[in-house]
Amino acid sequence: MLIDLLVKGERMEASQFLRQHLNTARITKIGKDDERSRGASGDDSTLGGRH
Repeated sequence: MLIDLLVKGERMEASQFLRQHLNTARITKIGKDDERSRGASGDDSTLGGRH
């Protein structure tokens, strides 16, 4: 898709496509890092544990 846009000379659309996918990848990675850090710390407060 990105290459197709670049071949057609549609640089603005290509940059928007790339920006959107990079932001999605960053958000996904941050979410996975948060899950790992919670699991490693033994903090069960997010699982409805002790109050």
